[in-house]
Amino acid sequence: PYTPISTNAMIGRFELLVKIYAQGAMSQYLDGLQIGSSVEFKHIPFNVKVQYPFAPKVGMLIGGTGIAPMIQALHAILGTVDDTTAVSMLYASKVKEDILAQETLEAWAASSEGRFTCKHVLSEEPDDSPWPGARGLITRELI
Repeated sequence: PYTPISTNAMIGRFELLVKIYAQGAMSQYLDGLQIGSSVEFKHIPFNVKVQYPFAPKVGMLIGGTGIAPMIQALHAILGTVDDTTAVSMLYASKVKEDILAQETLEAWAASSEGRFTCKHVLSEEPDDSPWPGARGLITRELI
């Protein structure tokens, strides 16, 4: 299953975040499509969850492709006029190249006036890498 990352304002189409896996048949298929190609998807009504509005403070603990539903939630939080929800995200990846939607997250953090923060934690980043952020796993101390 794939989670759309587009907003509900996008009518008649949606955007997906797809990580391409060497052995992933579906991700390989989607990666091979030309931009603008049509693909049929099945809508499962019982799988649609209404999540907005949220509590005044939201903590997100994310690993890998689990970022997709959080992007959808962040669209609602950060894109709603007069919403004051504060979001703190810890996003775990193996190496810096595995961080998905990094540019989007950085842009949201920069424009959110402190309402959204994102801290990356890398579990397998090489020791000789110039990565300045946290390494290891998401721990109680980081939370």
